[in-house]
Amino acid sequence: MTRRSDPAMDVDSLQFSSRHFLHLLESRGISGTWGWRFAADQHVWSPGLFRILGLDPQTTRPSYDLLVGLVHPEDRGRMASGAGLIRDVSQGKQTIRVIRPDGSHRALSVRSELNLAPDGRPLGIAGSVLDVTERESLRRAVAAEQRRRRALFDRTRTLTFSNDPDYAYTFSEEAYELTGLSPDETADDAFLAVVTEEREHWRAVSLAAHQVGRVYTMKPVLYIAGRKRERFEIFTVPITDASGQVVDWGNLARPLGTRGSPPLGMLLKGLEQAIGGHHLRAARALLDWSMSDLARAAGLSLSTVKRMEEHPDGTAQRSRHKAVETLRTVGIQFSVLDGGVIAVGRR
Repeated sequence: MTRRSDPAMDVDSLQFSSRHFLHLLESRGISGTWGWRFAADQHVWSPGLFRILGLDPQTTRPSYDLLVGLVHPEDRGRMASGAGLIRDVSQGKQTIRVIRPDGSHRALSVRSELNLAPDGRPLGIAGSVLDVTERESLRRAVAAEQRRRRALFDRTRTLTFSNDPDYAYTFSEEAYELTGLSPDETADDAFLAVVTEEREHWRAVSLAAHQVGRVYTMKPVLYIAGRKRERFEIFTVPITDASGQVVDWGNLARPLGTRGSPPLGMLLKGLEQAIGGHHLRAARALLDWSMSDLARAAGLSLSTVKRMEEHPDGTAQRSRHKAVETLRTVGIQFSVLDGGVIAVGRR
């Protein structure tokens, strides 16, 4: 089963929003409007636009030139000049980046509309702005992850997928390409790619591991597109929240014997969460490091490293990631072995 997200919201969505919703967006600095009456050279910005741009309405005199001046240099060429607007140059809808006075960047979905006199002369212009920074950041992150995932599959036929605590699976396009199955087929049975004679065995192994929330591995023979069979190894790790509750499962599948497939995305996060204090101590021993050495190299406090080794479940995820990433950088490898055992080695 593939979970789908809601359609992305952009500035056009504001046309169909209630007045209450528009007011809520304005008050939170998510949307704003601007206007320019050409004959009087009068510029009006809404409070929401000042918030989006990081400007003080008490000390800032709004103008179209000021708005364009805040646009990222790489996007500024797509903005019409003030003279161009007066000459009836249409801007339409577009997404641009702005740089606020404090140096922070925002991605904005913008649209403008000219107000014309009966004889066609442009009288003024009004614009709507919606802050879509988080959406744009997510889109770029997803695109980068998809490129990396595709490159890994093309190189080694390694693929990643996930499932939630209710056992609903989200497979990638690469998984369907590998097996020749369709989303509808796997929605009915996520284990359909496992050969018939092994299917129930590996399903039972998976269910047992899910019930106790532990890392596990499987080595099933899969049906491959083109009526072939091949044995794969699958590594699965639980993803937990701050309270230790399993909220998702990350999976990596690759042909048996494949080497050099790094953990990605959710799998990397789950593997880091499964690394305990004894793994960190083993890694330090291989490096002949003290707790102070690890703290200094990872930019953490000594007390944080002590908590990670003595009470890892209570350590903030960001600190754990820093420690694990530092150890990887200096040659430590964390690997999942048969039975879900995490091994610590050195390159």
